[in-house]
Amino acid sequence: MISERVYTVWDDAPAPNRGGDVNISKARGYPYDEDWELHSYPIGNGYMGANIFGRTDVERIQLTEKTLANEGLYGIGGLTSFAELNLEFNHEDPIQYMRSININDAMAYVTYNYKNVAYTRTHFMSYPDNVMVIKLSANAKGKISFVLKPEISYLRKAYEKNARTGKMTVDNNTITISGFIDHFSVNYEGQIKVINTGGTLKAIQNGEQSEITVSNADSVVLLVAAGTNYELSEALFLEDEHKKN
Repeated sequence: MISERVYTVWDDAPAPNRGGDVNISKARGYPYDEDWELHSYPIGNGYMGANIFGRTDVERIQLTEKTLANEGLYGIGGLTSFAELNLEFNHEDPIQYMRSININDAMAYVTYNYKNVAYTRTHFMSYPDNVMVIKLSANAKGKISFVLKPEISYLRKAYEKNARTGKMTVDNNTITISGFIDHFSVNYEGQIKVINTGGTLKAIQNGEQSEITVSNADSVVLLVAAGTNYELSEALFLEDEHKKN
């Protein structure tokens, strides 16, 4: 019997994340997020994509949805960030760390040991359900604690160029992100649902910031969905090119 060849990309350290200061690096004079582009691990399903940094202090997961676009710095248009998911673990200096992507099954993993507890985070995209699934587990009960703090990217006021408005609300175990983006004139909405086994959840609305605090859970599953009201029409391909511009 010939065993199946396993294809894995892995690293023994989290991706660096220097935050929202995209002026740290520039390409052809334009700022770009070097840590996102060079170090994060991507997963996707053709409908939605995510870039996973695998951090143990504050995890950053950047989301993209196929119909949310903006004019962009280059003025030629393209997909824009749907949202950022920040998971505050505050696990400093773990040991036996590894982050990886198994190409065979399109699963991304983060594993490490912190204070004698082995932690595992598993990520995948479901195309039939159009959701991202993240499972957080540990080899001891009651050890999963973190704060979920999403962020809406590139907000601009309605009267500004490339306007994008948005807000967050939280209800029990679900944070909803919604708003409007000027490019293609579409409304967008995303939801992050937190399903815990054991422990407690606390929903907090702190001004414009929505948060969910998970304390002492045995395991947690996050379900992430995103979409817009954009509708592709055959008329778009029949218009005169000069009229489009």
